[in-house]
Amino acid sequence: MTSTVKQIRIHCFDYPRDRIIGDSQISSSKVWIGALEIFDSEGMSGLGFFQSLTSPLPSASSIKSLVDYMCLPAMIDRTPESLIHQVVRPRGGNIFFFPTI
Repeated sequence: MTSTVKQIRIHCFDYPRDRIIGDSQISSSKVWIGALEIFDSEGMSGLGFFQSLTSPLPSASSIKSLVDYMCLPAMIDRTPESLIHQVVRPRGGNIFFFPTI
């Protein structure tokens, strides 16, 4: 049986940096991190991270609602391996694009 994506979870947390980092344009004394867990039908999970350098992340429930609306419909019941090729790189940044079908 082939495993398929069934569920995601989002976790957000923050912590103070040990020093301020930045340059003449920005500075940051705190780190805002998010974690995305993807679960498949076989009970396996994968973990990815995202962060904000200069401002707090939205709440985990807000991010989950957005992912549920924009990304999850195109992920559910697909094999996890098939999602790796969904990364597109407009203008050089890693942007995940899951077109709704």
